[in-house]
Amino acid sequence: MKLIAPQRPVETSRMDCRRGLRRTAALMPHLLAGLVLIAAGLEGRSQAKPHVSAPHSVAALPASPTEEIIAAENTYNRYFVQGNLLELKKVMSADFATVQELIWDRDQLVDFVKQMQPVCHFFPIKIVEPTVAFLSPDVATIVYHAPETASCRGKTIAGNVNISSVWVKRDGRWQMQLHTENADLPGL
Repeated sequence: MKLIAPQRPVETSRMDCRRGLRRTAALMPHLLAGLVLIAAGLEGRSQAKPHVSAPHSVAALPASPTEEIIAAENTYNRYFVQGNLLELKKVMSADFATVQELIWDRDQLVDFVKQMQPVCHFFPIKIVEPTVAFLSPDVATIVYHAPETASCRGKTIAGNVNISSVWVKRDGRWQMQLHTENADLPGL
C-alpha cells in the first residue's frame, strides 16, 4: 500500500504546532476506528455484518444540477458505509485521490474499506449545510459538514467532519475525482 506522508517543516512555530494538532486530529473517524482496532488487537476478527438494503444507482439522480451533485455525494457515502466495494469503485474516477493525513488513491481507499467492513459498522453519513459550486458544466465541488460514527467491537468512534469533494462528469455520469475530510475542531 503506497502512503504519502506530508512534509514536516524544519522550524516549528506556535502556528505550526496548531496546524500539526489539526492535521493529527483530522484523520477520518473511520481511520480512527481502525486505529482503535489495532490498539485493541481486534483486527482480523470477524463480526456479523448488519443487513444492508440494495444499493441505489447514481444514474437515478434528481433533475437540478445541484441536486445531482448532492445525490452523487450521498451515493458515495452510502456505498462507503455499506462496504459495497464494486459500486464504490464505480462512483470514483480512475485517478481518484482522497486526502486526510495521508493521500490515498482509489484502490487504497477500497482496500481500507474492505479491511474495515468485517470488524466495523459504519453509520449513515448525513450531509449538513451543503454548498455546491460548478466550475464548468462538467466539474462541480461540494463542501459540507457531517457527523461520522463507526462502531468496532462495541467501541464507538464519533466526530464531526468538514468534507469537500470534486465531481467530474464523464460519459454522462458524475464521478468523484477528489475527496477530503478534516475533523471539525472548534477553538484550534
